[in-house]
Formats: sequence, structure tokens, C-alpha cells
Amino acid sequence: MKSYTSLVRAWSPISSRWTGWDTTYLGANAPAEGVLQLLRERRASLLAISVTMSSHLRDALSLIERVRDAHDLRHVKILVGGRPFSVGGSLWQRLGADGCATDAQEAVRKARSLLGS
Repeated sequence: MKSYTSLVRAWSPISSRWTGWDTTYLGANAPAEGVLQLLRERRASLLAISVTMSSHLRDALSLIERVRDAHDLRHVKILVGGRPFSVGGSLWQRLGADGCATDAQEAVRKARSLLGS
């Protein structure tokens, strides 16, 4: 996997301070299997993925597909962000994400909406 998680890195301290949510930063290049395992262990409700370059979209799609294919993770909402989505219109929908954010503040708003909180 490539560097998906810069949005999570920026969002983690902000979301903790603003929302009280428990967040985990996975770091850049987290292997998909490790992401799936952590989602299960933490009983996560939301996965935020940041894609820094268009060349990483295939990896993001693969991760999203793996989450969607896992029956026990179908409840997990997926929020994406990053440069390719700022110019891609409905690209986030075509990848199968539940929402898209352009910055950390919008990510918190979208996450609240997706989670119904």
C-alpha cells in the first residue's frame, strides 16, 4: 500500500480534541491485512483514507474493496481525501467510499454525518 493516511494523521489530534473520538493513526504504507485486522480488533466504525497521488488510487480501491468484501466489516464507513479527490468530482463514489473530505474540519463534519452523531 502507498501513503493513504496523511488525512488520518492530520485528523487524529483534531478529531480527538473536537469530538472525543478514539482514533488510531496507522501510518503510511500500512498493509491492507493489517488495516482489516485493526478494524476488527478496534470494532471501528470509520476508516479514513488519504490518497496523496493519483498513482495510489488503485491501492485505495483495493483496500476499499477488501473492506467491502469482508462481511464482518460491512458496517464500516469509508471516508477518503487527498489531492486526486479534489479534482476528481465523484471519484470517491466510483471507488466505493461513503464520503469525501477536503480538509480535517470537513472530515470531522462528514464523519459525524456518516456515523449519525
